[in-house]
Amino acid sequence: MATPTVSGQSEGSLREDAVAQLTALLTISRHTSQAAGDDELLRYAAAAARQALRASSVSIERFEREHGWLRTLVNDGDLAPGEVPLPEDEVYPIAEYYGLALLDEGEQQGSYSNLDDPDIDPAEARLLNRLGKQCSLEVPINLDGHIWGIIYATRARGEDAFTDRDLDFARSVAAQVAAGIAQGAHTRRLQELAWLDPLTGLASRRALDERLDTLVDEHVARNRAITVVICDVNGLKRVNDEHGHEAGDHLLRQAAEMISVIAGELPGCLAGRLGGDEFCLLVPDLPAEQVVDAVRRLVELAASLPGAAGLACGVASTHDQVGRVDTTGDLLRLADEAQYRAKRAGVAVPVVAGRPLPPEVAAALTSAPGGSSRSGGRRGHDVAGALVNETVDKLDACPGDQAVDRLVLVAVAVSEVVDAATWWIGVATRTDASLRPVRVAANREPGAVGAHGDCCLGEDQSFALDSYPSLDQAARGGWFATAWSEEEPSDPPARGSLAASGCRQLAAAGARRGDEQWLVAVCADEWTRPLAAVGPALRALVAQALSDAG
Repeated sequence: MATPTVSGQSEGSLREDAVAQLTALLTISRHTSQAAGDDELLRYAAAAARQALRASSVSIERFEREHGWLRTLVNDGDLAPGEVPLPEDEVYPIAEYYGLALLDEGEQQGSYSNLDDPDIDPAEARLLNRLGKQCSLEVPINLDGHIWGIIYATRARGEDAFTDRDLDFARSVAAQVAAGIAQGAHTRRLQELAWLDPLTGLASRRALDERLDTLVDEHVARNRAITVVICDVNGLKRVNDEHGHEAGDHLLRQAAEMISVIAGELPGCLAGRLGGDEFCLLVPDLPAEQVVDAVRRLVELAASLPGAAGLACGVASTHDQVGRVDTTGDLLRLADEAQYRAKRAGVAVPVVAGRPLPPEVAAALTSAPGGSSRSGGRRGHDVAGALVNETVDKLDACPGDQAVDRLVLVAVAVSEVVDAATWWIGVATRTDASLRPVRVAANREPGAVGAHGDCCLGEDQSFALDSYPSLDQAARGGWFATAWSEEEPSDPPARGSLAASGCRQLAAAGARRGDEQWLVAVCADEWTRPLAAVGPALRALVAQALSDAG
């Protein structure tokens, strides 16, 4: 009579299992070199592993991080209703079954579960009950330092639970499967390289661009809803500088896993890496608020990223008040502008184009000590001085240009420093005291930041200077800045000069040149830095631009 072991199996039974497992590994190894492709290899591996593990079923599944789900590639054995050997659409959300468990990929060694265990994961218990099984075992398939997928085995009710010995064997099977996939991967990877980001496993920039092109065409044709989310990893440069680029790459992979988890909650979502520390989610058809709620959870998750300051996220949706969207650039620009404000505010909430700023973002931007990151992070009183020095250098580099072109250079420089909503340049003559805009520009899409109408004047508009004393004084060589709120409108003439723009501040400065009076006006919305600080600099730069104009 055979001697029983602690697990309940006899020594003879254990030897039989060992022989069966060795035979299975040899079978998988042989088919690794003979299989016509990955599908055939996976079918052989699943069948051999099921027999050696004495399992009811074995599935091999692959992580598709760009969609946030785990896709079943092959099922073998006693399958549950609805399961098929080679499924086309059997997927499981990463968020539900794994959460953030994949972040420390190097530590993933596999595990087993049993319905009799009171501490079993609730999602796993639901899955086992749905499959009609008692216990499960899963191990990761590691490829090039990443978890490519998993081997998932089950046993029926009434059968022995899986043990550490089974887990060790399953790891060996996973290693053989990984070797087989790697052996035939060269050609496949050349094909996939354009579509998957090699560092994170998310979609590549090319895949994102092509998908967004298609979605925008469908939006223009039949008003299909699209939401774009742009995420920036805060603190990546510091991690690279202090700990090396390997640590920075690890941080990017961790951020990508979090983004993948959230993508799995949004049907139809494609998650990808734009490049560097920027990621993107493209979400069709869903209500914008559903996407915004998911991004809020993403920002909260990202607060735990080690060595960094989380994610700065901006959202833009065609079904919010963002104005007309005709090209992919329209949506990307809006989402990028929103992301920039979230990053500049440094608070853990997303910013949504077309909606009022979250209170914590508005408070952070208002209390920030001057300057924007796009202008070198200037602070406090030196913002005007730095602006003058930099812009004068640019003016000196282009002497003799036409007046309007030199004034455009000034308007653009000032607008970038304060993050203005719009700017315009006007001219009046002594014989005709009407100020006529000759160049207008909106830094943001009309209505994208809560404006109540068009963001800038049309070039075919004009108005009499004597009706607007503040503008008249500025056009004679002065400057002014004014601000108002909807509740307490101040300086009605200046407010009137903006027509129905909805902007909240105006700074203007001008100078005479011969028979002409030139004026540069910069308009602000709720996201713009206070304009009063750059008023004197604006007047000095306008005078400098006109003094050397050809």
